[in-house]
Amino acid sequence: MSYSTDDNGVIENFMKQKDAKSRTLRTDGQSLWSFDTRIAEHIPDGNGQGATIVYDYTYGGGNYDAQKFGLCPLVETRNDSPRSTR
Repeated sequence: MSYSTDDNGVIENFMKQKDAKSRTLRTDGQSLWSFDTRIAEHIPDGNGQGATIVYDYTYGGGNYDAQKFGLCPLVETRNDSPRSTR
């Protein structure tokens, strides 16, 4: 299998809605996959706009790359309890 780019390139292509793949990430432009787990997707609203949903599957590590790459903002609270911003 050949890889078209590194992980950063896959994320950039996902945001441009283009396909790409690396060793660990892949996108068809609509969804972003880490191995076999969908971690983000673009949801069109039917009026030429839409939203990008990023799924947070992290557990306790506090290191979420979606924030680092600009896919989503840092959320300071969750269910009314402060989150660690290590």
